[in-house]
Amino acid sequence: NQALANEDKAEGRTRLVEAVAVLTDASDLAVAGVSLGLLGDNDTAFAALDKALSLDPTDPLTLYQRGRAVAVTGRDLDSGRDALLRFLSGSAWISGVNYRAAAHWRLGMICQAMGDKMTAEQAYKRALVLQPKHKEAQAALKALKTAG
Repeated sequence: NQALANEDKAEGRTRLVEAVAVLTDASDLAVAGVSLGLLGDNDTAFAALDKALSLDPTDPLTLYQRGRAVAVTGRDLDSGRDALLRFLSGSAWISGVNYRAAAHWRLGMICQAMGDKMTAEQAYKRALVLQPKHKEAQAALKALKTAG
């Protein structure tokens, strides 16, 4: 059964890669990028997000997902920080959900990885002002303070 799951995963990845080649909508490309990242294909995921940003540099979904992907992988930190700052300069709503607290938490992750602990702390605290029970931001702030 594991072999079937791996085969389905490989087929899904192949279809997503094919889709990225022909998609022309930034949000669709962002969704494909997220899916590719979840399948472990970070190179193609970043390529899809880059293509999405080239088509629409202001698309909120793409900006947030680019920042999220950077926060998760630790890759190309400057671009992730910039994407989240651009995202936060807008409404921060995607499909009826406010992602402002999550974006501040992800921004904190990136700033911490960049060695900017002061800005990371500010971002985590801002996430908690917006969403006081944000468990990930709580844990990140606690870990940051514990690490000194």
